[in-house]
Amino acid sequence: MANAKPISILHSELQTNMMTNANSTYSIIRRKHTVKNSLIAGLIALTVAFAACAKEEKAAETTKPEAAPVAEKKVEATPAMDLNSPNVVKIALPTMQCESCAKTIKGAVKGVSGYEDATVDVDNKVAFIRVANNTPEMKMELEKAIAKSGYSTENVQRDQAAYDGLDECCKEDGMKK
Repeated sequence: MANAKPISILHSELQTNMMTNANSTYSIIRRKHTVKNSLIAGLIALTVAFAACAKEEKAAETTKPEAAPVAEKKVEATPAMDLNSPNVVKIALPTMQCESCAKTIKGAVKGVSGYEDATVDVDNKVAFIRVANNTPEMKMELEKAIAKSGYSTENVQRDQAAYDGLDECCKEDGMKK
């Protein structure tokens, strides 16, 4: 019993240990709350950022109609294509389905030497392409360009790999699905 400590010292050590443990526990809890608060603050910041993006998109959408009259004036100033002109090539597009198809077809014919302008009528599945010199060879070049983009014409079968890469809406019967 020579190593025995008096009760008052044991009591004091016990109080010190309890206080240290309590401080450690409080510190852990405080750290957990800090992490929790940081996560909440981060989520709030993300929500605000997404809301700001949505407001910017809505603002951009609402400003589009204001810009449309300017574009309409430009269209009015450009002379309409004379579909009866000898330099306008008419190409039937039996596999064309939608406006996305029309955009792809216009892009394909723009690369043909001698191309000047194009109008694509989705409803009637036909393209009118104004060229510098309308010849049978020119019409065949235009049809080949269209076929390479994935669409069949009256004389040229579509490129299957290009067709396979088209959006579903652009494939035959794609708009009916």
